[in-house]
Amino acid sequence: HNAVPVTGGMMTSRGCPARCTFCANYVTGRVYRWRSAANVVGEMRQLQAQHGVTHFSFWDDAFTAQRRRLNDLCDALAREPALTGTTWSCITPANMVRPHDLARMREAGCVAVNFGIESGDPAVLKSIKKGQRPEQTLDAVRAARAEGMTTIVNLMFGFPGEGVAELDNTQQLMAELAPHTDLFNNRGVLIPMPGTAVYEQWHQRFGFARWWLDERYLAREPDMFAMDAREADDFLDIDPALEHDFFQYAPEVRSKIGELVRAKAAHNRETLRATNA
Repeated sequence: HNAVPVTGGMMTSRGCPARCTFCANYVTGRVYRWRSAANVVGEMRQLQAQHGVTHFSFWDDAFTAQRRRLNDLCDALAREPALTGTTWSCITPANMVRPHDLARMREAGCVAVNFGIESGDPAVLKSIKKGQRPEQTLDAVRAARAEGMTTIVNLMFGFPGEGVAELDNTQQLMAELAPHTDLFNNRGVLIPMPGTAVYEQWHQRFGFARWWLDERYLAREPDMFAMDAREADDFLDIDPALEHDFFQYAPEVRSKIGELVRAKAAHNRETLRATNA
């Protein structure tokens, strides 16, 4: 009988220097601030001693945004005897991490990385101010998989001005990423969150001002954990944000977005089946 690992979550930094138009990072700000390596390691030791935590999920928006601090933290984790055998995971934009960073992270206990990628189309990436190129994202995910890490890839669909051709480019990137990706984020159709640039720019044109106060958008989703496996599988094939149609997609664009949502779900099902086999 194997003991179930005890997990705990931490924030080791706040803020993200990226300016992505869809992201509500005004909550923590764009100025990147980080805790010292000694401070982070001290909290990890305390959580391990008091609660038996053996895996830490770092919830930072951009864990690898500052290379010097990343190196300092990896060094501190690698040389801390009390944390030997503990593991951790993190979230980061794909263009903010390089292959040699991932190697250091793995040596320091990182076992999974959640990559923010969003689109495979260069023009869309530029329009949403993502600040990265598709080839950068592919290199990062491949490098993480080569280090033996679990890879999670976040892609989004339905940006204003995104047509079938742009979505085809994202689909092509998905195909290239798939052999190196354990899981894609479920669904992923763009939601114009209040306070974001994409909301401020488009809410009047498309008529979704203060949409979060409209009961049509607030239908309670069923509990996936209460469903049987087949129901849960089918549930992920449909994204409510596509049904809400915030940006009034042309029929061919809606169809293509739905295809990509289903492709994510199919990939994730295959991963889970292989894992549980």
